[in-house]
Amino acid sequence: MVLRFLGSPLASGGSIDTSSVPGYTLHTFTTTGANSFTLTAPVTTTLSGNLTGTGGFTLDTPSTLVLTGTNSYDGETIVAAGVLQVGNGGSTGSLGSGNVTNNASLVVNRTGSLEIGGTITGTGSLTKQAAGSLTLSGTNTFSGGTTISAGTLLAGSDSAFGTDAVTIGAAGVTLGTTADRTLANAIDLANSGVVDSGSHALTLSGAISGAGDFTKTGTGSVTLSGANTFTGGLTVSAGTLATSAANRLVATAAPVVASGATLSLGGDQTLAVVTGSGALDLAAGTLTVGSTTGEFAGALTGAGSLLKSGAGTLTLSGASPDYTGAVTVSGGTLLLDNNGALNTNVDLTLNSGATLNVAAGRTVPVKSFTLTSGTLTGSGSLEAITTTVDSATIATPIADAPGQNSDFVKTGTGTTTVTAANTFTGTLDIQGGTVTIGSGGSFAAASSLSLASGATLDLGGTTQAFAALNGAGGTVDVSSGALSVSGAGSFAGVISGTGSFTKSGTGNLVLSGTNTYDGGTTISGGRLSVNGSLATTPVSVTGGTLGGSGSIAGTVAVANGGTLAPGNSIESLKTGAANFASGSTFDYEVDSTDLNSLGTAADLLVVDGSVTITDGTVLNFADLNQTPQAFVEDTTVFAMINYTGALTGTFNYNGTALADGDRFTVGSQMWEIDYNASAGGLNFTGDYQPSSSFVTVTAVPEPSTYVMLAIAGGIAAVAARRRRKA
Repeated sequence: MVLRFLGSPLASGGSIDTSSVPGYTLHTFTTTGANSFTLTAPVTTTLSGNLTGTGGFTLDTPSTLVLTGTNSYDGETIVAAGVLQVGNGGSTGSLGSGNVTNNASLVVNRTGSLEIGGTITGTGSLTKQAAGSLTLSGTNTFSGGTTISAGTLLAGSDSAFGTDAVTIGAAGVTLGTTADRTLANAIDLANSGVVDSGSHALTLSGAISGAGDFTKTGTGSVTLSGANTFTGGLTVSAGTLATSAANRLVATAAPVVASGATLSLGGDQTLAVVTGSGALDLAAGTLTVGSTTGEFAGALTGAGSLLKSGAGTLTLSGASPDYTGAVTVSGGTLLLDNNGALNTNVDLTLNSGATLNVAAGRTVPVKSFTLTSGTLTGSGSLEAITTTVDSATIATPIADAPGQNSDFVKTGTGTTTVTAANTFTGTLDIQGGTVTIGSGGSFAAASSLSLASGATLDLGGTTQAFAALNGAGGTVDVSSGALSVSGAGSFAGVISGTGSFTKSGTGNLVLSGTNTYDGGTTISGGRLSVNGSLATTPVSVTGGTLGGSGSIAGTVAVANGGTLAPGNSIESLKTGAANFASGSTFDYEVDSTDLNSLGTAADLLVVDGSVTITDGTVLNFADLNQTPQAFVEDTTVFAMINYTGALTGTFNYNGTALADGDRFTVGSQMWEIDYNASAGGLNFTGDYQPSSSFVTVTAVPEPSTYVMLAIAGGIAAVAARRRRKA
C-alpha cells in the first residue's frame, strides 16, 4: 500500500504518525516557512517523495526512516532518535540543503555520488554504506564517530568527519579528500582500508590503530603525523606516503612500496623490513630495518641513515644514484645486488656480528667503507674511496671507486682476514693490529703498503706484490710466502718469516729495520738500500742496484746486469761473501769537495767472507764533486773493499782489465789499485774488520807530472855542472 499525503503544505507545522502504516511508503511532502515536518511513529518507513520548501525535517522515532527522493528543502534536518537513512542501496536519496543536527544515527546507503554540504552537529554517528561516494564538506562537529562500511568517504573540509574516530568498517573501503586537507580524526583500522589522496596533499594527524591493512593510493601525498599503532600491512601503491616525525609507524610494520610510489620517512623509524620497487626517501633520521628477510628493488633517496639490524637479510637490488646518507650493518646480512645499490656519496659501516654480501657480478661503489668487525662476503666487489677496518673477514674484493686510487685503512688491535682478490690501487695502511691474507686473498700489485709501529701484515704463505712499502715500524711476516715491491719507499719495520723478498721495477726502497726473514732476497730492478740489516738471507742482484749503509749477513751475488753500490751516497755497507759475475757492476764513489774530511770521502764495502770478481765485472768509479779537486798524491788512500776471506779476480775499468797495481784515471785524477793490501785507508776506519785485507786505491800523480819532474831535475843537474866548471 502507498500512502500519499494530498493536503496543502504544512504551513503551520505538523506531524505524521505512521504507527498505523508500518512499512508503507510516503510520497510528496512540502514544508513552508520556518515550519517543520516531524515523523514520530516507531516503525521503518520509506519516504520516496521529494521534500521541498523552506521548512525543516525532524525524525523523532526510535525506528528507521529511509529517504529515497530528491529532497530540496532548505530547513534543518534533525535526527532526534532512530536512524535517518539516505538511500536504500540504489542511486537515489538525499537531504535538504540545510544543516543537520544528529543526535542519533545518520546513514548514507546509496550508489553514485552525494555531497552533504551543511554542517553536521550533535552526538550522533554517521555511517557510509553502499558502493558510491559521499563527500562531507561542512564544518562538522558531530561526536558520535564515522564508519565507512562500503564505498568511498571524501573529506570536503578539514573537519568533515566531526570530532570522533573514523572506523574502517569493512575491507576495501576508501577514505579520500577533495583537496589538500589536514584531518585530526583518529582512524580505527578494524578492517583493511584504502586512503586515496587523489592529486592532493592529505595529512592525517590523528592516531591510526587497529589490525587492518593500510593502502595508500592516488598520485598525491598522505602524511602521517599521529602516534600510530596499527599493526596490519602497509602498502604504498601510488604517490607518496610520508611520516612527519620519528616513529610514526610501529616497529613491526613491513611497508611495501610499489613502482612509482614513495615512502618518505621524516625521522627515526624502526621497521621489520621494507620491500617493493618504488622509492624509499630517508628524508631525516635513521631507518632501522629489523630481522625480517626481504628485498627492496627500488631507489634509496635522501640524506638520512639506514641501519640494518636483526638476524634477517635485507637485499638492495635497485639503483640509488641520489642517496647521500650513511649505511650501517649491525646485524644479519645486507646483500647488495645492483651495481648502483649504493654510490660514492655513501659512507658504509659493517659492525661486529653482521655480514655485508656483494652479489656475484656486482661492483658497488661507496664513499667510504668502515669495518669495526663483521664479515664482507660475496663474489662481487665493493668500490670505496676509503675502507677502514678494525676486526673483520673480507671475502669480497675492495675495488677503486670510480676515478679514484682507493685506500684501505686497518685500525684497532684486532685481526682482519682477507680472502678476496682486492683490486684497489691506493694504500693498504695498517695503523694497528694485523691484516692476514687468507686463502684466495690478495691485494693489487699497483697498491702501496704502509705500516705503523706495532702493526702487522701476515702474508699467510701467499705471494704478494706492492708498488711501494713505507712505515716507521711494524712487521711484514712473509711466513713461507713471497713479498715483492716494484717501486720506492722507506720502511723502518721488520720483514720476518721464512719466505722471500724481491725488489723489482724502479725507484729506491730503503729498509732501515732489523729484518729477520731468511728465504732469499732478489733485486731485479730499481734500488734496494739496506740501511738497517738483513739476516742470513742470500741476496741475488739480477738487475737494479743493492746499496745502503747497513749490514747483510748473507751472501751477496751480483749477476750480469746487477750493481752493488755501497752507501746511499758515500757510506759503508757490510755484507757476507760477495760474488761478482761477468757483466755485473761495482759502483764506487769518492768526494773531493772537502779534502780535510777524508774519513767520509769515499765508499767502503765491508765483506765478512770471500770476494769473487769474475772477469768482466765493471768498476764504475766517480767523484761526486761537480768541480773535482786533486787529492793529495801518494798519501790519499781509500779502502774500497775490506774482506776477511780470500779475494779472486780483478775489475774491468773502461773496458780494460784492471790488474793489481794498475793505474787508471777518473777525470784528471789518477789512482792505483791494490787488491791485497794489508792496511786500509782513510775512510770509515771504524768499520774495518780485524784480521782482514783490503782492496785500496791510492791517489798518484799523472804521468805528465813525472815527466815535468824529470825535466826539472835534468835542468837543475846541467846548471850545477856549469857552476862547477866556472
